[in-house]
Amino acid sequence: MKAATMNVFVFMGPPGVGKGTQSGLVASRLGAEHLSTGLLLRNEIASGSELGKAIKSVVESGALVSDELILSCLDKRLESSKKGDEWLLLDGIPRTLPQVSGLDIVLAKHDLKVDVVGALVAPLDELVERFSYRWTCSQCGRVESFVDAEVALKTSCLKCGASHSFKRREDDSPVAVRKRFEVYDRETAPVIDVYRKRGILFEVNGLRAVEKVYVQVAHRLVGD
Repeated sequence: MKAATMNVFVFMGPPGVGKGTQSGLVASRLGAEHLSTGLLLRNEIASGSELGKAIKSVVESGALVSDELILSCLDKRLESSKKGDEWLLLDGIPRTLPQVSGLDIVLAKHDLKVDVVGALVAPLDELVERFSYRWTCSQCGRVESFVDAEVALKTSCLKCGASHSFKRREDDSPVAVRKRFEVYDRETAPVIDVYRKRGILFEVNGLRAVEKVYVQVAHRLVGD
């Protein structure tokens, strides 16, 4: 009998390319276990564990959470993950070259490896334009796209029902977006090259229609 395995899918992409939307679709439609760096850290803090307390201290100090702490969270989470025939979707790690080797070590401890890496790609100028339509609900964080600012300001949030709650975030400004993209290009592009050399990378135009992007991603994971 074939032993049950868990396939690891690393999902990457610059800010605003739609990775969050696609991660949600992969998780809900393919039954993938979605582990984002932010969720891992928040859950560990909420648990009140010693690891969570250490992370909370770092976060409250305003410092960046170290690779060691992030990987420790992942290691702990994998201990409780099901090892059935399914996909584990990693979102937000690895972001840097040191995290690549660290991730390999943690996965190997659980008899896992990175099987597939998907990268959503898009030109910077088009991402800047996409962010110019991006509005965030100040009550629940839901993100919507509005071309007309007046419409955005009058629209009630479909998620929480709040009225006049949509705002433009400062880090969605053209200058901020370009800086975020530069960081991604400087720190994460080398990571993509590593997986390209391993022969497990596929790239998808993240600016296509949501369903078309999903079909391409799903096809690479499960085939027809």
